[in-house]
Formats: sequence, C-alpha cells, structure tokens
Amino acid sequence: IFGPSTKIINLVDKLKEVDIPAVYLRNSDHHDFHESVKISTLHSAKGLEFRVVILLDIEKDLLNFKCLDEKLKYQTAAKLLYVGMTRAYDSLIFMIQDNCESNPLLEEIFESKHSF
Repeated sequence: IFGPSTKIINLVDKLKEVDIPAVYLRNSDHHDFHESVKISTLHSAKGLEFRVVILLDIEKDLLNFKCLDEKLKYQTAAKLLYVGMTRAYDSLIFMIQDNCESNPLLEEIFESKHSF
C-alpha cells in the first residue's frame, strides 16, 4: 500500500490491531517480511515491486507538497503517480473516496491533456 505518510503510519497500527501483520517500509529490507502487508509512501516506492499495489488517497494527497513552480509541481506529481502505478506486476488498485471532489491534475494525467 502506498499513500501519504500521515495516513500510512496510522494504517500500520490499525492493521496490527486486527492481527494483520504490517510493516512500514523505510528502506530496502522489505524482503524480510514475506507474510505481511508492506506500507510505504510514493516517495519511497522507487525500485520496489509487488504483486499487488494499492494507491491510497491519491486524489487528495498527490499534490500535497510545497512547490512554487506550478508546472514543476504537476511534473513531480505525475512522476510520483507513475512510480506508484508501475510498482505492481499483477494488480493495481486505486482507493479513492467516493465523496471527494475530482482532482483536476489526476484527470489531466489520466487523460494526457497536460504536457509534462
């Protein structure tokens, strides 16, 4: 599961409360935890690969970082999304809240309207 750091740390605790083994990946030691849910940020996802990847709350948190240059911010967000999407080799799941307003950047990235 890849998501914003504030939510994924809480998610590890919630999964452990219901006896689901989970680990927050901070480095490349993810192979030591074969029978657990691996949780990380998109920034830490580079180089990792998993059978199933869940992208959590990207509609709200994809642009949740500071950047003065709007074009650079869009480019960085698109690259982060690409990294997250390409970590899966069997299944990719987007967890998006149904009551959330649409994210124009996300729509542009998926529809390739924006030139990056």
